[in-house]
Amino acid sequence: MEIVYFVLGIVSVLLVLGVVIIVRVGTLVKELKEKVKESERHLDDVHRRIDDERREIALQIKDTLDFIGDVNDVLHKRVDDEMRDVYSQLDSRLDKLENKIKSSKGL
Repeated sequence: MEIVYFVLGIVSVLLVLGVVIIVRVGTLVKELKEKVKESERHLDDVHRRIDDERREIALQIKDTLDFIGDVNDVLHKRVDDEMRDVYSQLDSRLDKLENKIKSSKGL
């Protein structure tokens, strides 16, 4: 009979220990699930910020390229205007030289 009580005592202690371990493991599992969810939220936030930064950089690149294109157009127009002025002055000088030559031959 004493052996039965002893075995029942050991079984009850093991049962209590098992329940305690199961409760602790369940609590740890819940904590781990929360940490996983928190990590997923953080990861989603990081992805969102990366996408926002990527969009912002793409927009800045587009704006910069548009600005460079505008500067290029302005510079082309300036060069064309300057070339027109140079050709005009050259034509005027050549006409004057031609008139001088004609007038000196006519003397």
